[in-house]
Amino acid sequence: MRFLCNRSRIWLALVFLIPAVVSAQESETAPDLVELTTVKAKQSGDGWQIDFSGKAPKVPAGTVVKIALWWKFQELMSYEITIDGSQRFRESKMFKDLNGFAKAVFLRSEIDFLDQTREIQALMEKDSETWPMAKNPWSWRYYDQRFNLGTDAQLAEQARRARQFFLDAVKEALSADQKVTRQRKAVEGGTAFQKNGTFDSAAWQKWLEAEVRDPIRELQERMRTEKHRLWLLPHGRDFTYLSEVVNAVARRSFERSRDLYQKLGMSADSADLAPKNININCKRSNSKYLNQRVKQLCQSQEIDLSELR
Repeated sequence: MRFLCNRSRIWLALVFLIPAVVSAQESETAPDLVELTTVKAKQSGDGWQIDFSGKAPKVPAGTVVKIALWWKFQELMSYEITIDGSQRFRESKMFKDLNGFAKAVFLRSEIDFLDQTREIQALMEKDSETWPMAKNPWSWRYYDQRFNLGTDAQLAEQARRARQFFLDAVKEALSADQKVTRQRKAVEGGTAFQKNGTFDSAAWQKWLEAEVRDPIRELQERMRTEKHRLWLLPHGRDFTYLSEVVNAVARRSFERSRDLYQKLGMSADSADLAPKNININCKRSNSKYLNQRVKQLCQSQEIDLSELR
């Protein structure tokens, strides 16, 4: 019994030791074969010009290096440079589509074996100590040389703009949902969408498309366009909340319409069974879940619920 206990202790020790060893191995980083000397950013038109320089004394001339601009865990823009015989580089890259401002961005370099000429690949294969194939592609992040795109005042104004974007989008989505509520009650009371004393399904569906679903489609398109802009990058979680709200409202327009037909003793219209060109993907669409997501978004963006009225 004592032997079993000792063996158990040894096994437990190994269980905790092995992950620590693996973690230590993973934390080891190769020397910066591509060194960054200077990096500067200046606004140019609607985009940003990034000037940077560096050296790569151990990198063979002719090696292709990918230089990318990152914010946290997201790559913003990238392009490739080729190391020349001097093994130094000085680049000026204009990113025209990089609109807005961002805090603490940084550069990342990457050398991928598959991007190289056969000649460069042969040199790398001969020097496995410098170029261990198990770690390809080889990359380096220059965290200690992070920089801002924009001033503190510009970043603060952008944050206000983001808050207004979320406020307007939530109000627009909730307004569409409230319209369905009001008109559904009117239909059930026999005061709207009537033709010869009966429910006018065609008019109801036409109204739903024009007054509820088309505006939601337009909102979803604006969200797709703006999602990866610099000014929304720090608000990824809130954008997820907003997407859930908007998509839930979209789904509810179909669910509540089908429910209306059922209450009227009618079969659902085919348009309510096959949503077209509209995103209805969300975890849930009931009122409780919708309100929960709205409150989470407003709390995060410091929006008072009274502003939604």
